[in-house]
Formats: sequence, structure tokens, C-alpha cells
Amino acid sequence: MTSEDYHQTQEKSSLGAASPSFAGRTEAQFRALLSELLEKSKERISKEKLLELLEEKKRNVGGGYLTDQGALFLVGADLGVTLSQPDQNPVHRLSEIKPLQRNITVLGRLLTCSPPKKYTRKSDGRQGILSRLLLFDQHVTLAATVWGSKTNELLTIPELHPGSLLKISKAYVTSGIDNSPVLNIDDNSKVEVLSEKGDESTRIKSLEEQIIFPDEHFEDGRRIIIRGGFMREGDQRQYLRKDGSHGRLFAFGLVKPEDPSKKVRIVIWDNDNPSFESLEDGEIVTVANLRAKKVGFSGNHSLELHGDDSTYVVEKWQETQDWFKRLIETSLRTLDNSSGGQTNLPHTASSSSGLHVLPFITRILSISAAEEDNATDTLAYALLVDYRKRKISGTFRDKAREELIQNFSVDDVVLCKPDSFDEIALKAQFSIGGSLVKVRPKREDIQSSAALITKISNLESGSIVSVESMALSEPLSREISTKEGMVRRTELVVGDETGEIKVLGWRTLGKRLEGIRIGTRIFLRCVEVQSYASKKFLVLKNFSRVEISSKG
Repeated sequence: MTSEDYHQTQEKSSLGAASPSFAGRTEAQFRALLSELLEKSKERISKEKLLELLEEKKRNVGGGYLTDQGALFLVGADLGVTLSQPDQNPVHRLSEIKPLQRNITVLGRLLTCSPPKKYTRKSDGRQGILSRLLLFDQHVTLAATVWGSKTNELLTIPELHPGSLLKISKAYVTSGIDNSPVLNIDDNSKVEVLSEKGDESTRIKSLEEQIIFPDEHFEDGRRIIIRGGFMREGDQRQYLRKDGSHGRLFAFGLVKPEDPSKKVRIVIWDNDNPSFESLEDGEIVTVANLRAKKVGFSGNHSLELHGDDSTYVVEKWQETQDWFKRLIETSLRTLDNSSGGQTNLPHTASSSSGLHVLPFITRILSISAAEEDNATDTLAYALLVDYRKRKISGTFRDKAREELIQNFSVDDVVLCKPDSFDEIALKAQFSIGGSLVKVRPKREDIQSSAALITKISNLESGSIVSVESMALSEPLSREISTKEGMVRRTELVVGDETGEIKVLGWRTLGKRLEGIRIGTRIFLRCVEVQSYASKKFLVLKNFSRVEISSKG
């Protein structure tokens, strides 16, 4: 149920019905008044004695009409204390939260938040974004859902960090799938990050106090925050879900720094947080929001720690929060475009936009130097692919260009640190040294350049492919009239055992086809399949290469 759907349901409820939050509210009010009376009383009186006076006042004066709170006011008057009026919206403990409560205020620490996602309302098909939080206090962990623009507001608070003390006001509660309470935070709600110096912070242990280490005992099902030395066990890999779709897991170990023999295995499921990609062996990290799970068979069982899309590395929180910001911007832009609206939200993360571009891992599918077309051009290009099969066009200049050409080859797996990255157009800019760093080449979840090789009869419009072929014509260049004026285009007919197709090179890219003779065997690496009037053709891109076969 979404925020809007909930409000519509509540408006239809009986106005005469008793408030389901009454018990929890008066309990919280009573505790607050009791503390106030103990603090203000000039007489040295214990809590137990005060409760005895309260019961006596109810028996002798109340006549069945005094509530505990009412009796406290009378006891306070006897002790010379005037109590303040009860707060109509007291701060609730997380353990007091019950479904159907409305307009409540809670206090808890942030354990984790999931990356923002798009959702569609069942009532009218409208789309929005949401994020799911986990809050904790001394006693329980509570799930919360943040709806709409409040997602952007909350996840981008500069002061927000793991363990932040949050005061959430004007929230409402619904039931989760397992009938447990879920706190809902919408545009009407208020979220405050409180100072740790206040009295409230002493009621809830910090995140740091919840941390365990690899040699400690943990029970099956327990929620875990663990610290240790990172040890890479294997690469990220895909798995097949029951519904036939593919997911991804990342397994690694954490060891106790003082005793590497003390080790625990961690498996993270379907988590795209790029900060995991940058972890190095031996690095001391704190991994939050894991659950202990018993694994094994034939009577041999052990405990592993499993995480989901909201699991993160505490020390990499800034990178995680930057990732959240980029996801929000991309989601909002997509929602605006789908509704025909416009937005000025930036979608390119860069140093100038105030967002740090997080490193990500890709495989190099093609490398092309612009000097092949224009000796005065100092750029180089590469086509990159990540585990989601997103093909990213990289432009390299200055030191980054020099290193790309000298130190890297097709099919290298690299950690990318671009100056900027447009996640919608999938274009990255590189200029400084160290923009690419080689990592372990064994990444079965990232396709290799061989996966692009396609027969002409199997070409699909809009795809990027590589084609082994033979030149069936001499290259022909001519001026073509376009909206931009006259533009030079070079074309060449190629073929394989399944068919023939034309290759086009526009502007300076056409130089890559010049000098090819009929009968020459050529390998067209990373070209785009386009179509017009039901006829397909191949188009050279900046990152494309035309390689002459030595067998030709």
C-alpha cells in the first residue's frame, strides 16, 4: 500500500472509532510525565514510592475516573510540582509501534537504507520513487518506507550517516507482509538528524557498539554488523532464479586482523553498490545489515552471513550516498520523460556537479585512437561493458589517453575512475593518469569481446556487434546533404557466408575504410547495426576498429 492509497483508506474509516494508537500514546505520555515529576520534585523520592502514591491517589480520590496520568497531576500538586500539559504527539519507542497508528513521532538510529527504486501505484498507475530503511533502538529493529520526494530529501541529507539518531514526525504505520509494523514517511512527514550531545542519544546504543568480529558467535537469523579484514574469495557471478531471471551474487571473506585463521564467509545478493568493487585484500571494513544463515547438507552445516541490496560498507558510506544521489537523479529524469514533463535535474555526475563519480568495473571491448582519422586530434576512444551488459562509450584525453593506448588491450578487466559519467547516455570522460586500473581478468559475469561476433544474417538493429567479413567492393566516398550541410560519407560492401551488408563511415571515420581492396579479409570490431526502410547497414563509431586480417 502506498502513502496515497493509505490516506484514502483512512478517510473512509468511522469518525467515531477509537484511536488504535491511544494505548501507545498514553504510555509514552505517562513515562514523560513521570520523569518530569521525579526531576522537578524537591523531595528526594524514589520512582517506586512515587508509583505507590499514584495508586493511593487513584484508590482514595479517583473513584474509578482517574487515569494514571490524571493521578500524576494530583500527586505532583501534593509535592508542589506543576506538570506541563501532556504532549499530544509524544516520542514513541520503536517497540511501541503498531499498525494503523497515524501522525506519530518516533526516535531511532539508522541501520541501513536501500537504493531508491521506482514503483507504480495500483490505484491509478502513477509512478514515483521509494526507499526502505531499517531503524533500531535498544530493543527492536523497525522497517520503514520513504515515499516520493521525501526519498530525495532524506537520502541526500549531508549529516546522514550509519547510526544517525533520527527523529521522525507525522509518520503513519501499516502492516508488512508478515503483519509486522512498517513505518511510512511521506511528504507530510518531518525527519531530523539529532545531535549526539542531547539526552535522547543516551537511550540508544551507537552503531559502533553493535559491531562484532569474525571470531565471535552469532545465532542463525540474527542481524549482524561485522568488522574484519577483506579477503576476496571469488569474482561476482550470476545465478538463475526460480522464475528464470538472472541475479548476481558477490562472495568474500572477513578475517580477524589479529588472527587470520578466524574467518567468516559473506555472500551479498543482488547488490549493485559500486563501493564493493573498490575493496582490496587486507582492507579493514565494517559490513552492515547482514543476517546469519545456516548452510550445508548431509548433516554438515556452517553459518554464513548473507546480505541484500541494502547491505553496505560503513567506511564507504560517502560513496554509497553519492550512488544514491545518482540513482535518484536518473529515476526522476526518467519519470519526467515518461510523463512528458521536463526537469533541470543534472544526470551527469562529475566533480563540477558536486558529486563524486564512483569507480566501476568493466571489460574493454574495443580501443581506437582518433589519430587514425585526424593527426591533430588528441583523443582516444574505448567501448566498455559492465556486468549489466551496459555498453559505455569512453573518451580519453591527456594522460588517460596515453595510458589507454600504451598499457591496455581488448578484453582487459579494468576499474574505471572517470572524470564524469552520464548514466543515461552511457558516456564517460577520462583525462588523468590512473583513470583505468587492471583487475582480475576472470569476470565471467562480464561478457568478452568474442560475445559480440555475429554473422550478417543474425544482425539486430540497434546492437553493437563485431563481424568477420570480406570486402566485396572498393570503398566509395561522396558528399551527402544533411541538416548540418554537406557531410562526407564513405561506404563499403562486405559479406560472409550468410549474406552481404554495407558499412558506412561518416566524416573522418570514413578514413578507416580507405585503401581496402576487394577480396581483403577484414574484422569490423564494435560497429553499430542501424536500419532504414527495412534495410540494415553497419555504421562505424568513434570506438570502432577496422582490422585487416593477416590471412587476407
